[in-house]
Amino acid sequence: MRYIALILGILLLPSQFPANFIKTAVPATRDHKKVISYACPELTIPLYFKTLIRNHAQDFAAPDSAVFNSVCSQFDLDPADSGNKSTFYTLDILHKLFTAKTCSDGSRGDILNIPYLWHWTEPNPRHNIYFTENGKPLTSVRHPKGFEKYATWADIDRTPYVFLTDLLAPEPRYYSAAYDTFSTFGWCSEREMAFVSLTTLMGYKSFVIAPGNHSWTELDVTMKLRSGGTRQLLVTADNTFDQLSWTESDPGDRTSRYNSNAHSGSVLKSLKSFVVSSPASNRIEEEVVRYLENNLALCRKD
Repeated sequence: MRYIALILGILLLPSQFPANFIKTAVPATRDHKKVISYACPELTIPLYFKTLIRNHAQDFAAPDSAVFNSVCSQFDLDPADSGNKSTFYTLDILHKLFTAKTCSDGSRGDILNIPYLWHWTEPNPRHNIYFTENGKPLTSVRHPKGFEKYATWADIDRTPYVFLTDLLAPEPRYYSAAYDTFSTFGWCSEREMAFVSLTTLMGYKSFVIAPGNHSWTELDVTMKLRSGGTRQLLVTADNTFDQLSWTESDPGDRTSRYNSNAHSGSVLKSLKSFVVSSPASNRIEEEVVRYLENNLALCRKD
């Protein structure tokens, strides 16, 4: 477990925390490991996710250590290298936050309630969504600015800016009888565009791959070898089917039109300047801590 201790020294450096960070400990029970909960100040989107990952890197590393070791062994990577750990756990945690389980309406991951919802189909499940603020159906509200070719809020394509700023709104914006209250939603291409925009803002080379009627994300990463050299790997994140793989495969076709949106300079600039409020970060923190408590409890029982 030596590398887990090292993660604290590398990814959770005290000097990297904003001065007004507040730590609170979730009480431990017989089956639950104590998980620290962090009250986060207002931060921009990339800094917020980097900080969230630093805060909980050790908690995620405990149950995922076998996967990290397997990747290092397979490609002769240095398991003690700080850059290797940072890249692996950053992508691992982000994928866990954003993924669904399958391409079925309402499918969501284990941490955040981001339902997969089909689009351009009849009946359209998005036509049964309501705004939590006023109870109005999305179909009764005209399109937002910039989406003039769509009739209503229910019909717009959920661009990275819409997807991510909805996710990081102070309170969940949407409700439906079928899927409860949720902050954002999207089908495969919408999920991957948001994922690519976010990882691009966080310094990764990432692309939406869409050869047919399904989309996923590819990331080019450089990892340090035990010998001291480097190796280029391809990380594939499918945020619909909850799959994350590390290979030396050739990259897919990166000419999809979705990349022009995900990599748009104006979109990235707008996302980079968006500030995540304390209510939003606290809400997500609660969901992350709940997942970690449950997951670590299961590991202890095993």
